[in-house]
Amino acid sequence: MATTVQTVINRSFRLLGVIAQGQTAPASDTYDALSALNAMLDCWRNEKLMVDSFTNITVPLVSAQASYTIGASGADVTATSPVRIESAYVHKSGIDYDVEPIDDQTYQSIAQKTSASDIPEFFLFNHTNTNSTLYVYPVPNEVNNLYLRVWSPFAAFSSASDTFAMRPGMEEAVVYNLAIALHPEYPGNQLNPVVVKKATDSLASIKRINHKPFVQVSQLAGMFGQRSGNIISGE
Repeated sequence: MATTVQTVINRSFRLLGVIAQGQTAPASDTYDALSALNAMLDCWRNEKLMVDSFTNITVPLVSAQASYTIGASGADVTATSPVRIESAYVHKSGIDYDVEPIDDQTYQSIAQKTSASDIPEFFLFNHTNTNSTLYVYPVPNEVNNLYLRVWSPFAAFSSASDTFAMRPGMEEAVVYNLAIALHPEYPGNQLNPVVVKKATDSLASIKRINHKPFVQVSQLAGMFGQRSGNIISGE
């Protein structure tokens, strides 16, 4: 039987002593707990080691097009708007060319943003919850695919009847940490130290699992040669 958000919320309330074994939280408390749960998951989205998962997105590069939108509707690439881009590369003639991230200040300082090349060397990513925008430089002058490895966000739950479909280990971390998040709203209920420890340990366990060191393509560039240019002057 699938676990629902209501089941998770009930477990958290039992840990707080708000409800007894076998009881279901009242509708008003459930509503508040659902808001607290979504707020907690939204906060976790900003931590790389707490990202729900990494996913891959392919962006078809169009000749003379410098920017591409990514989103669920009306975007150049239809996909959930990612929280952040972990890495990017273009594959051409059997070789992966790393595309490096730059910040907005660096991008704005580029004198000739229309400079063209067969393969972009840099990207700027502007995240929004609807359609995010990806800028590449130099502007591609031929058709290729840009492969992105992105942070997939925790999806907000719309109701307590939603299925709690997260990967193994997440339910325990959510239940115990939600209990801690709710505790200030129920100051009359004592928080068991065991709950605090379980919340800390379960969160640390997820972070350990997510921490997978990898070698970046840019670290290997010097071994095989590197495409280069002055992005400030556009040369």
